[in-house]
Amino acid sequence: MQLTAEQQVREVAKSGRNQGRPMFVWKMRPGRSDNHFFDTCVYTHALADMLGVERWTVQASRAAREKMAAAEQPPAAAGTSPAKAKAKAKAKAKAKAKAKAKAKATANRSSPGHERWEVV
Repeated sequence: MQLTAEQQVREVAKSGRNQGRPMFVWKMRPGRSDNHFFDTCVYTHALADMLGVERWTVQASRAAREKMAAAEQPPAAAGTSPAKAKAKAKAKAKAKAKAKAKAKATANRSSPGHERWEVV
């Protein structure tokens, strides 16, 4: 049983710097379709082997996801609970948005005697 959809064949180059020289190229086998799904399975298994992953269970996958999520969160200050740190970050973002809105409102005001043209 052949697993590959391509075969390596020898043909003479028709153009380029190798014109007239015999070369080996990969061509589709007659009557075969692409095997991209098989290729991606092989690459995935190779990557898992390189990472040292033998088998993933649902629990191991969930634990890895939680570990990555914890690593992405900014560290909380000493003595501060994660809930308080989250609330503090939310308040900071709200204050930043408020300051941005205020700056935008100030910029839209025109000085007396001058009209402000806006592109709509």
